[in-house]
Amino acid sequence: MNEKRKNGRASTHCPVVVKLLTIDGKPQRDAPPYYCHAADLSTTGIRLVLSTDLPVDAMLELVIVMLDPPATFRHLGVVRWISVSADTLKKFSALNSRRRRRT
Repeated sequence: MNEKRKNGRASTHCPVVVKLLTIDGKPQRDAPPYYCHAADLSTTGIRLVLSTDLPVDAMLELVIVMLDPPATFRHLGVVRWISVSADTLKKFSALNSRRRRRT
């Protein structure tokens, strides 16, 4: 298969905590965090597997926990698309990174 992406993707299954920051530009101060995992990631984005819908264009804060080697990263991202898996409990959301910061 010919890869069309500018940046390659790496498969992973690392835990991710998602905090919803804005929907349609409106702050979501009381939104609870979502706990999910990454399906794959690249230098410019991440694909999440979760059991809830995230609105397209919503701004998120992500805490990504890499297991080997151990490291934690905080990112801001924007939801670009959502796709429902054949397994109805799984939904995929793709995000583009806005700013990266290692913690």
